[in-house]
Amino acid sequence: MAKAKADRPTMIGQQKIIEKVVEFQPDLDRLTLATRWHNAWTLHTADPEITILVERAVAFYKAKAKETSSRLSRQKLKKTIK
Repeated sequence: MAKAKADRPTMIGQQKIIEKVVEFQPDLDRLTLATRWHNAWTLHTADPEITILVERAVAFYKAKAKETSSRLSRQKLKKTIK
């Protein structure tokens, strides 16, 4: 999980990752799993299911960021961070 969190694009936060994970696995979208999410995200416990899904979400957002970056570079523009 630590590697996946460190590897995510700078503009992507925890909420975006959780939204994408829930798209991949809708049954994880329950309030009763909030503690499980929190413990996995803060690295208090190892949760292989959530870790694999977070890695998939990070890969999705990295591909999207690369696509955006290449499109902007073709137009000779740069993405600014606010």
